[in-house]
Amino acid sequence: MTMDGAQRQSIIRRIWPQLIDFLSDRSEWVLDKAERLLSQGELRLVHTEPDLKKKRLLVLDMVLRDVDANPEVFRTFIQSVCMECSPPFELEITLLSISEEDAPESYSQCILRLMRRKYGISHSAEAAKTKDQFSSFSQRFVNLVIHQSKTSKLKVGKEKMKEEPMAAYESKDHDIPMMNLSDLFKSAQMGITQVVLLLGKAGVGKSWLVHKICQQWAEEAFPQFKWIFFFEFKQLNLIKRKLTLQELLFDYFLQPEQPEMVFQFLLKNAHQTLVILDSLDEFMDNIDLPPISFDHYSNLLIPRSVSELVANLCHGKLLPGCTVLITSRPKQLPTLLVRSTVLSVEIWGFNHDKVAEYVSCFFQQAFQKEQALALLNENGKLLSMCYIPVLCHIICICLEHLFLEDSESVQLPQTRTQFYLRMLQTFLCKHQGGRTLNEVDMAQHQTILGDLCELAFKGLEEKKGVFDAGEVPEHVKDFSCRFGLLLTSEMKMGKDSTQAGYTFAHFSLQEFLAALFLLTSPTVDGKMLKENFFLRTKWTLKKETRMPFTENNYVFLSGLLSQECRQFLCSLAGRNEVRIQERQSIIRKILQKLAVANLTGPRIVELSHCVYETQDICLAHHIATKLSFTFRNVKLMPFDMVTLAFLINGGSHGVCLDFDGCFMELDYLDIWGSCEPIKSLSFKNRQYGSEFAGALSKTLPKIKLLTTFQLTGGNLKRPGFEDLVRVLPNCHQLEIINLQDNRLEEQDMIKLAEIFPAMGKLKRMEKTGSLFMLEQKFPPQVGKGAFAVHRTSHPLLPDAEGPTSFDALVHFPALQKLWLTNDRIPPTSIEYIAKILQRGFAIEDINFSNSDLSLDNLSILLDSLEGKYHLKSINFGSLNLDNATILKLFSRLSTMPLLKILGLNNNHLDSRMCSHLAEVLKTTLQIEEIDLSHNKIDDAGMKAIAMALPGMKNVKLINFSCNSITSAGGQWIVEGLIESERLEILKLSGNSIGNKTLGKLAPILPYKKHLKVLHLSRCQLGSEGLGHLAGILAKCPQMEEINLSENNIGDKGVMSLMTPWPQSSQLRKIDLKACHIRDCASKTLIVGLSCCPSLEEIGLSWNELGDETAKELAMVLPGMIRVKILDLDKNSITVYGASMLARQLFRCPGIQTIRLWNNSIPRDLEQQLANQEPRLHFALL
Repeated sequence: MTMDGAQRQSIIRRIWPQLIDFLSDRSEWVLDKAERLLSQGELRLVHTEPDLKKKRLLVLDMVLRDVDANPEVFRTFIQSVCMECSPPFELEITLLSISEEDAPESYSQCILRLMRRKYGISHSAEAAKTKDQFSSFSQRFVNLVIHQSKTSKLKVGKEKMKEEPMAAYESKDHDIPMMNLSDLFKSAQMGITQVVLLLGKAGVGKSWLVHKICQQWAEEAFPQFKWIFFFEFKQLNLIKRKLTLQELLFDYFLQPEQPEMVFQFLLKNAHQTLVILDSLDEFMDNIDLPPISFDHYSNLLIPRSVSELVANLCHGKLLPGCTVLITSRPKQLPTLLVRSTVLSVEIWGFNHDKVAEYVSCFFQQAFQKEQALALLNENGKLLSMCYIPVLCHIICICLEHLFLEDSESVQLPQTRTQFYLRMLQTFLCKHQGGRTLNEVDMAQHQTILGDLCELAFKGLEEKKGVFDAGEVPEHVKDFSCRFGLLLTSEMKMGKDSTQAGYTFAHFSLQEFLAALFLLTSPTVDGKMLKENFFLRTKWTLKKETRMPFTENNYVFLSGLLSQECRQFLCSLAGRNEVRIQERQSIIRKILQKLAVANLTGPRIVELSHCVYETQDICLAHHIATKLSFTFRNVKLMPFDMVTLAFLINGGSHGVCLDFDGCFMELDYLDIWGSCEPIKSLSFKNRQYGSEFAGALSKTLPKIKLLTTFQLTGGNLKRPGFEDLVRVLPNCHQLEIINLQDNRLEEQDMIKLAEIFPAMGKLKRMEKTGSLFMLEQKFPPQVGKGAFAVHRTSHPLLPDAEGPTSFDALVHFPALQKLWLTNDRIPPTSIEYIAKILQRGFAIEDINFSNSDLSLDNLSILLDSLEGKYHLKSINFGSLNLDNATILKLFSRLSTMPLLKILGLNNNHLDSRMCSHLAEVLKTTLQIEEIDLSHNKIDDAGMKAIAMALPGMKNVKLINFSCNSITSAGGQWIVEGLIESERLEILKLSGNSIGNKTLGKLAPILPYKKHLKVLHLSRCQLGSEGLGHLAGILAKCPQMEEINLSENNIGDKGVMSLMTPWPQSSQLRKIDLKACHIRDCASKTLIVGLSCCPSLEEIGLSWNELGDETAKELAMVLPGMIRVKILDLDKNSITVYGASMLARQLFRCPGIQTIRLWNNSIPRDLEQQLANQEPRLHFALL
């Protein structure tokens, strides 16, 4: 309710003496205000008083008298005091409350004054002096690079918002949308709570950004918000009691004079409220809680825990319509923050321009500014560290002190650990009044630093970021607060209770000091040290509870291994060098054990940071030789790339770098040019365009041992493509170039062909629509190669005159391959092709499959094959050949004794043609691969073919799928395969061969020691047939792929297949789609699959599996480290089973996809699960 007159008079009488005392030395200001507010009669009376003090008191009496007589004068005077004189904060709040009839408006002004005081925003120079002093560790406000996260589902409006005070970083490449600060709040809708999640690694400026938001709001940006409430989770951790939302907002932020009235107004105008919650990763409780119903006002008065209040703010149950801004490191987030209604934003820190801006702000003296900028521009490694804002600030501190010393005698730190150490040494030097670091007496500060480090470690161990005064020794306070290592703050403990608190200036500083404690303290043993090194090859559930509170501790522990840190560590440890060496040895052994081949991309990046910090090239060699450098959808910031380059350079020659869907800063692509061991470099990303190619072209010639280069699936166009073509001949070791799926045109292919003669070692070049192969069997000018055309959006062999792809072949009389697949071949080009065939005396491989060739043109081409006895591979698949053409082809084949590969799939071959083919096969005894799938071969035709199989001793691949073969024909096949000892792939799917054929086939499988792939899909197999396979898989450990899908094998058949457990060491893929499998067989099935350590893909779709199967899978998947794809489409799994899978996925870094389309899960819960775990796929495609 509104304050009545009696209440107001009582408050005025109580605080008026405080106001008179506060204005005692501001007489001139009071008289100036009197001239503006009092009447002429009152001013004449004031002027008659000669004493200045009495004049001031007279004016104040007149203002007090006007409380009721002239309330506008009173209100204006009081507001001027608050705005221009910065009275004590409690007095200011009271003055504002009595100067305004509108309590909510008064409270808004109080918050505004609080923010202005904090950030030093005032129209008064006197008030500006009261600005809160940031520590020497704090950072200047410089705009950050922010992007909307890919996981965010909110639509961004098409209309461009007007510029706000913070500008966005302009992207020059990659086509990644940059965000203005205003974009964070433009999606807010009346009545709907908007949750904004700011994600970023430690030190990139999350807290910095929310302070920037508060500052700009105090400067009257973001007018949509009337109130801002700012909380830090590390302080919310101190609240142990339950409380109401009103108590949280007012008792722990700012108390209004009329809380009930203000709170009622907040509830009705929640859309004007912004609640900021900083550093969720430091919160000790779980906010992943179900929503609570607040249907009645009485429910708001029930005390809740802080976690419940925060959860229901995010659910939109409390203050519905408000905006909630949460910052966090990108660890495993609560489900309620990965919903489709949450705007997820990534903070990347600085870019090159922002680093320059920050450095210019930091150094006030022009010559120091020029020195610092020049040093950063010359030192790419140092600049890359500065992309992390907190590290940029520390580097500036160190450079500032460096410029005061003799720079020639001081070595610049190389790692972040060394910079933190140098910063600490700089503060010690200043504390002793010294000028150079050599003058620092460590013995003098051993006790102070030891106690400070112990405090930091205690905080990490207890997950504590705020310490009360009793926890910090006085000598630690004096030193740490002087240099801004510890910050003091007034912590709200309730409505009328505050206490002094101490926090480390930045969380990374606390982590660094804790690492110093672990390396130097006599109370730490080897077991304790190992337990506190948190980097693992994968996170286990047991450790997950300890992980969230520290992110860089293991990086600093690694950095303290470097030789540059040993002297400082020994001094801090009381000259106990043995202790330091023992602990460094423990850390080194931990890092060595982390080097395993199946590390995911993010884990490799984390490990590379640790190795870089050690600066130990021998350790880098040990680790790099064990890793596979494959990265999928990883954002690589400049410093990540620098650390990876250090690790790679420590390895042996032959490193293969594979980046798929990764972001990289263009300015740092040149880092790969410094990596001598790189043998293969592969990039795949639709956002890689011409600017990316242009930047990369400067790097490729520097990689002296590069043999394979791939830039696929991109948006490569001119002029970036022309830059690549220009430099490729300078890559003298290149053997393979792949530019597929880049939308390149015919003219581009011609330019590629033109560089062939200059690339003597090139063996293969691929692009959309083309493949070229060269082999160094002849001098480069002779060029043995290949030419191919695949499906494109336009014919690559135009009817019109002019340069074509064939012109490039003039230089290659020793053409080895000719592929004209999946395209329309114009009639005018047939003559060219025929001449190429006739001239190609060394041609070995011809592929015309699926081309639009008429039978007449095919006949012409077949005529050109006469005498080509050296041909080894022919593919005439999907050409709809008639019998006459087939017979002509067979006559040519009979003169090719070296033929190894024959493809005749999808050509309507019948029994009569099979008889002729059988005769041909008897003369081509070198055949290794034969594909007769998708024809019309019946049992009689198969009998003829089978009769020729025993003579084909070298056959490795047989594909007879999708013909008209029954059990009789199937048994002929088995008879023909008995002597095929080298068989690797057998495909019989889509034939009605039945259980009887499988009964004949099963006994010979253990004798096929090279058999890797067996396809028996849709073969009318049942549980009886699978009974024949019982125990067979255990005898075929070399098997890699089995397809038994769409057979009615049922539960009994599955149990037969898996008994005894197969224990197949090589099995990579198994497909049991639509096999009528139920939950009752799932345990046997899944235990059997878990015995296959190499399994990568499991197909169980279109069965009758439910939550029991999902539960069994969830239990074993973390141990199946190679599994990438699990297909459970069209089963009976509910949200319960899907949730069990989702909860375990964080322990399964290798899994790429779990398919759950068309299960028993409501659509809205599908979306929620997909947001929680993006690797769960619920769409059909």
